[in-house]
Amino acid sequence: MFFKERESMNLQCIQRATILFLLILLQNSFAMQQGYSIPAEEKINLKLNQKPAHISTYKWCTQRAREHVLAKKRELLRLLNIHNEKQWNTAKKNLPETYYDTVKKAELTKPKSKIPLSKETKQSINKIIKNPYIKKVFGITGIRENKNSNQIIVERVGRHNIFFEHYKRPINGSLASTIGYIIKIADDLQNLDITSEIIKALLCHELAHVLREHTRENWYLQYQYNILIHEKDTLKIKHEFCIPTKQEFESALNKFIRAYEIEADIVACFNNLKWILSLKDYFSTSILESPKHLPYAYRASYLAKICVFMGNKPKLTLGRRQRQIKKVAFAGKKVIASERYLGRQKNIRSRKI
Repeated sequence: MFFKERESMNLQCIQRATILFLLILLQNSFAMQQGYSIPAEEKINLKLNQKPAHISTYKWCTQRAREHVLAKKRELLRLLNIHNEKQWNTAKKNLPETYYDTVKKAELTKPKSKIPLSKETKQSINKIIKNPYIKKVFGITGIRENKNSNQIIVERVGRHNIFFEHYKRPINGSLASTIGYIIKIADDLQNLDITSEIIKALLCHELAHVLREHTRENWYLQYQYNILIHEKDTLKIKHEFCIPTKQEFESALNKFIRAYEIEADIVACFNNLKWILSLKDYFSTSILESPKHLPYAYRASYLAKICVFMGNKPKLTLGRRQRQIKKVAFAGKKVIASERYLGRQKNIRSRKI
């Protein structure tokens, strides 16, 4: 029996390895056909074979994605003459009021949508928001519709509210986008040949951007660069520090954007295998490509790897000695339980007397 269990485990490992190998081959062949190759520094190494047994696949992958984002962010901060996270946090606090005015304009004073969200989109939003895991992660207290601004408002404890609203999608534009805490959903989302599960997965991707505050961090970095340029023009900066050119800064910023898109893809499953499968299917079949983001084929490949590991959870096989210990422990628990039951019966009888 023990050897049969061992053989089944070995077969599972071989199957998993072959699937991963085929995914890598498909990814490389697609890249060659399209005429571009993804730089090695922009690829994420999930290190799934090194994952400890006590950590879930989702938690492990989100940790790897966070490390990947932080590495790209550190490169950007070095260009801005900021050496650590503590220094960056103080720099963010000391930003002038003009920055916060621009954020308010971007998030709040933009003209509200004239068209309300469709009934199907509202249903998808409600199902996502009422998910217990998402409720816990975001600290959601309620959801309501503002008919004056045609927005669905998600209320949270001690945090900024999240807004869902409609927007007219440009040609070859994204189906959904995030500006701070506002999630904009395309008007033709329901007309496209995609399932309701894919719509939920896309909305979860945008929620992941809100959770990690990607767009706000992007704004902070861009504004900090503009401050450096202004200080250079007014001769308030030391001559020893070489300010990066606009091209250098934009190149580093695009790497950071690609990294946080990967993080949003991974966080978007919210420990739900169905959602991550839906997002993978969308990337596998969609023809909408964004030049700023990594190719959809590559994004589908790492999501497929995660699906393999989340779907195939190997059962722990106990040895002969371990099985005996388990039986003894179970018998001991049974004896203790029966003793407690008899003790309760004696107490009941003594009370009656």
